Amino acid sequence: NGGVALEMGSPDFAMRFSILKQRLEAAQVDDASITISEEVLSHVARTVSGSGRDLEGAFNQLLIRRYHE
Repeated sequence: NGGVALEMGSPDFAMRFSILKQRLEAAQVDDASITISEEVLSHVARTVSGSGRDLEGAFNQLLIRRYHE
C-alpha cells in the first residue's frame, strides 16, 4: 500500500558500457569461449541509449549472432 514511484532516466555511456562489460563477464562464467571486444561493447554502449532493457536486448543479439555464424 505504501509503494514508491521513482522516475529513472536512461543510463549514461559510462554506465551502459559498465553494464555490458558485467553482462559479458557473467556470460563468460557459463561459456569461457565467449569473446566480445571492448570496441564492440563501446559501439553498442554509444548507439543503444534507451533503457536497460534495450541494452540487454542488444547484448543478447550479440550472443545470438555469435552462435549463428
